[in-house]
Amino acid sequence: MSVDPKKTLAYAAITITASLLISLGITITFNYTYVNQQFTNIYNVLSNLQEQVSEIPKEPVVVNVTFPNVTQPTNVTQPIPVPVPPPKPTCDTDEVYNATLNECTAKPVPAPTPAPIPTAKAFTFTVVGDVYDSNAGTSVFNQIKTQNADFDFILGDLGYGNDLTWFKKTYGTLGDKMYCVIGNHESDKEDGSAAIEKESKEYCGEGYWFRYYNNLFMFFNTNGDLNTQATKAVSTLKNATVMKDVKNVFILSHKPCAVAPNAHHAVESGVKALCDKIKANIPSTINSIYLQGHNHVYSQSADKKYITVGTGGRSHYTCGENTAFPICDNVHYGFVKVYVTSESKVASQFIDYNGKVVN
Repeated sequence: MSVDPKKTLAYAAITITASLLISLGITITFNYTYVNQQFTNIYNVLSNLQEQVSEIPKEPVVVNVTFPNVTQPTNVTQPIPVPVPPPKPTCDTDEVYNATLNECTAKPVPAPTPAPIPTAKAFTFTVVGDVYDSNAGTSVFNQIKTQNADFDFILGDLGYGNDLTWFKKTYGTLGDKMYCVIGNHESDKEDGSAAIEKESKEYCGEGYWFRYYNNLFMFFNTNGDLNTQATKAVSTLKNATVMKDVKNVFILSHKPCAVAPNAHHAVESGVKALCDKIKANIPSTINSIYLQGHNHVYSQSADKKYITVGTGGRSHYTCGENTAFPICDNVHYGFVKVYVTSESKVASQFIDYNGKVVN
């Protein structure tokens, strides 16, 4: 005989309920009809429950459950993921790591260290005046060219011609390292002409200067406006920038600032005033040397500050010697070669047109 499980559950429920009431001391009076009706109700509930369970699908069902009385957070900021940096590259020996770009770049090529600018340099220059288109004069030029000095300075009376044709063909070929000044034979006021004075001023210039390392060279036209040239010279000598670290000042002119005894041409008053102004404005700590022509001799003062070298080929003049000017040569044709050391020390030689050192 089969047993209906629903009825068994119904009886069990009634039995449990009755047992509970009896244990509590409650007297139960059974009404058969009422009990039977309750039994029937329990049976029907269980039957409906079984039917509902049998209808549950085999596949799981997702149920959205809303829990009342639970406050859901609003405006929740989602965390921003932290980017993971790429791995650091391995650079070659000729590369460097660029942290900004996270890559290897070529090593910068260091700029070459500039060579230090020397404050002084050893150099030489030649100087001669009263040059002339003669055998002796041409020989003097050829020997000067052979010396290949850093500079060549010509102290006026530039050939004794009506123009500078011969001078340009000879000394002019020395190039940019040749500098010249005007002599009385290039002056319209004395022994020249307006044409050659104009040509000479354009070619040589007047009243100018240049600096070479610790040496200042000043050039004067002693047949020009001496007052204007003196003013400019004093301004230059007082210029702290120009004179910074200057050790030697060379003053170059045709007419002399000082002469040996019995000189053919004495010192002119206007030239002396120019020379005195220059001398007064050169500090005593700076060596000064005056290089001049006009007298056709070679002479040198005892202190070696005044050198006359008008031995460029024109016939000689007379001269004498004394304590102040112990040397005077009116026999040889030649030039003076000046040596300036890297320590700015100065020495000179008088060399004849055969290349022989005379003094």
